[in-house]
Amino acid sequence: MICPIGALKAKNVRALEIPWAVAHILAQLYTFPTPPDSALTTRERNIIIRARHAAGVLQAELARQFGISPQRVHQIVHGRRK
Repeated sequence: MICPIGALKAKNVRALEIPWAVAHILAQLYTFPTPPDSALTTRERNIIIRARHAAGVLQAELARQFGISPQRVHQIVHGRRK
C-alpha cells in the first residue's frame, strides 16, 4: 500500500501507523509551498492541488503557490492530462 503523498510506504499497515499517516497528509495539505516543494512528486502535487481546490482555494492562487500556469491547474482539477 502506498500513501498518495508519501506519508506511508508499506505493504502491511499497522493500526498505530495510520494516525501518523493521516497527520502527515493533513500537514501537507495545509502547507503552502513557496517556491514549490521539489520533494513532492507530480502525483503528490496534483493530489494536494485537488484537495485545496475542493476546500475553496482559487485556481489562480494554486497556480501561484505551485509555480504552474492557471491552465495547468484547471487541467489537474478537472482530470485532464494527468
